Amino acid sequence: MITRTTARIHSVTDLSPTAREIVFVPETPLTFLAGAFVNIFIPSEDGPKRRAYSISSDPSDATTFALSIRRVIGGEVSPFFWQPDVIGKTIDIMGPLGMNTVDKLTRPRVSLVGFDIGVSVIKSLAHHLSTAPHVEELIILTGHRNQTEHLYKDMFEDLAQNDPRISVRTAFSDPHATDDATRKGYVHEHLDGLTFDGSDVYLCGADVPCELFQKTVAALGATDVRYSIESFH
Repeated sequence: MITRTTARIHSVTDLSPTAREIVFVPETPLTFLAGAFVNIFIPSEDGPKRRAYSISSDPSDATTFALSIRRVIGGEVSPFFWQPDVIGKTIDIMGPLGMNTVDKLTRPRVSLVGFDIGVSVIKSLAHHLSTAPHVEELIILTGHRNQTEHLYKDMFEDLAQNDPRISVRTAFSDPHATDDATRKGYVHEHLDGLTFDGSDVYLCGADVPCELFQKTVAALGATDVRYSIESFH
């Protein structure tokens, strides 16, 4: 059920020089499905500023939830979470929201594709799908600018190391910030050997990489691909 309530900032973890994961304790327990998002309202002199953020935490615990946020210099909302006294502050939230939730991913083969901060919702989905009995193959594809901004690297790699159904690939778009052992370029350029026929594919990220991924999969001749897309500008 969608509710409007308040949430207290419990903790902050730096994921990279420009991204943080914020853990909230909502006044009312927030029961959500992986893939959902919330609207948050940040106070300002001109009135509350609203932004939508995908939930990045495990949905099994309704007493807390986490958002992964990229700091935008000069932005109206994200700098709030970099204030030195942000822990303990309370903000208004509304949610859970969204149609592209994990209950739509019912096929045996699932691909989770996240670009930049879009990997936050991939984290939540991967938590759920890694224990889902219907999943026979789970492919996690992520794209980042460089290795410094490689969010949730350890978590995804741990999943793959401990479960033969799961594989992980990452591409870095800045060729000057990577070494020869990494995939350079963009995610859609590194789909060799992967099969998407009859699969569910979840995309989260900016419009352009989401569109390029779909075009590349179509060019590979994949059929019966069912997409769930959370794109942003």
